[in-house]
Amino acid sequence: MDKQPEAGGHRIPLFWSERSDYFRLQREAKSFDVELALLEARDQPSDKSWASAARKELANVSQYLHEKNNVEGGWLSLHAARRHATLALNPEELEIRASILRAEAPKIASWRGREMLNLLSPNVKKPTVNHIISAMAIRDEYFSNQYHKIWLVGDQLMLLLISCFVAVLMVVPLVVFSTRHPYCAPAPWGYQMVLSVLFFGLLGAAFSAAGSLMRADVTAKIPERVSNQFVTSARAFFGSGTGLAGYAFYQSKLLGIQIGDNNLPGCGLAVAFLFGFAGERLIANVLGTLGAPQSHNNEEAASVTRR
Repeated sequence: MDKQPEAGGHRIPLFWSERSDYFRLQREAKSFDVELALLEARDQPSDKSWASAARKELANVSQYLHEKNNVEGGWLSLHAARRHATLALNPEELEIRASILRAEAPKIASWRGREMLNLLSPNVKKPTVNHIISAMAIRDEYFSNQYHKIWLVGDQLMLLLISCFVAVLMVVPLVVFSTRHPYCAPAPWGYQMVLSVLFFGLLGAAFSAAGSLMRADVTAKIPERVSNQFVTSARAFFGSGTGLAGYAFYQSKLLGIQIGDNNLPGCGLAVAFLFGFAGERLIANVLGTLGAPQSHNNEEAASVTRR
């Protein structure tokens, strides 16, 4: 029997959520290893190609975990191993598996849930093992996509946090100036204020981008602004430009913007934050508008293909 490698000596994720996924997958793989051994020990026909395939997928789980630290790939292999092991189930167990899948189908959105019900409907014909395996594959693909979207959102949020953490250095000159000259206001267009304005514009955009990411519908298709790190970075750094533009309007008195005591540097920084926030929201709406027709066309194409 193949033994699952232990976690010792391998790099384990540092963050709590990643560690939780890592160890959960490890527990599931070990549990299925025992279940697979029981299925292999049954008095089955000589053809046990399903067992060989399941063992290979189980070995892939270990490889993904301990060599590549790829939890998502490990789950894909574990689900595939379970589908291969379905070939070893007896008729009663297959009927139970089909009943469970029928109960799960309504929870799955889009065409996948409907297709699962079509494959397993007892009113049409008795589901075969191939029908059950196909339904399992549809279910596994659906949940894999959902978790992939969640991990993508987490990656984008981490990128925003890192960007803000690095950019905070831009405020240091203003802090040093204010510490040395507590009763003097910095020059409106001195490098201390300009760098701080750029940072607060970026901070406002990062707040807006983080909010839109956390409000993203995980049941929908993956939009470009969630899956592409460059797009997320551009949305945040675009806020620096809009923040600087807002600060320029504020200093020029062109729009008559009044925030508290106009002589305080904090008022200009607040304007930069607000313009950065609003500017990012604007570009996000533009990206969403540009992506909508393409998404609609994809839905139509998929519908035609299924017909």
